[in-house]
Amino acid sequence: MSLNSEKLESFLEFAQEYEQVWNTFIKRLKSSKHIIFVTGAGISVNSGIPDFRSIQNVYTDINPKMLLNIDVYSSKDKLNQYLKFVNRYKEYDNNAEPSKTHHFLKNMVEKGNVLRVYTQNIDSLHEKSGMNPKYLIKMHGDLNFVKCSSYVCGHKELYTQLVINTFEKTDNILECTCCKLNASERSINKKRKRAEIGRMVPNIVLYDDVNDCSGTSVSAAVEEDLKCSPDLLIILGTSLSLTNLNGLLKKIRNYMMDPFIVYINKKRLKENHPVCKMLNIQLIGDCDMILEAVEEELKE
Repeated sequence: MSLNSEKLESFLEFAQEYEQVWNTFIKRLKSSKHIIFVTGAGISVNSGIPDFRSIQNVYTDINPKMLLNIDVYSSKDKLNQYLKFVNRYKEYDNNAEPSKTHHFLKNMVEKGNVLRVYTQNIDSLHEKSGMNPKYLIKMHGDLNFVKCSSYVCGHKELYTQLVINTFEKTDNILECTCCKLNASERSINKKRKRAEIGRMVPNIVLYDDVNDCSGTSVSAAVEEDLKCSPDLLIILGTSLSLTNLNGLLKKIRNYMMDPFIVYINKKRLKENHPVCKMLNIQLIGDCDMILEAVEEELKE
């Protein structure tokens, strides 16, 4: 498939020679054996899940930025609001189906040339697409499980309808069964109480949560992938507003023998963004549309 310059111009804003840039990207994609993808909320918007920038238009009574901070545990009112917010977001997730981008990534994994897909998304659309979970790293948690609030415990359970119903109540404490069992055993054995019983909360990484240990699994996956010398990094549907993510991208680039990094998003990355100077190509437009064109190229 040969795309004409008129069509390319709708989502290419990096070079004057549109056809040349596109062909360079496709050639590199076809030859790469160790690809890393990084995905953000933008790839789920077409599935009906609003990103956090637009979510306040949907939930006018809440401030998502405030509700995704560890400070939500500082008061009962904030926690109640947070739990109800996550319940609403999970409802969106339950009703959503994977986009063309999710299916594209799943197909790429099945071809055997993908090291990993790192996602900032807490939705379950990558999983719904049928992607092998071995290749998926969820950096910010998920909506499939709830976790014990005690960092010592770490117990997880499924985010069931019972959990949803409990989170909607004013008295929404759902005690951790693992903590309760441990406390009971210690009491029977006349051992000192280890800690207070934790409560089940969404399995989401909150801003400023210095005690969250999910970063350990992310770091382990990154170290494993870097040993394989990634040869292509593709960033999809994210504004790259998080400092930690930008640090991860820089680390990956430093381990690439011949760095080639592609950014695909509806909005162009600003020139003063620290990641911008690392990019070889920016493809500006709808991720589904662009990757549908890519898929056609890969069929040839």
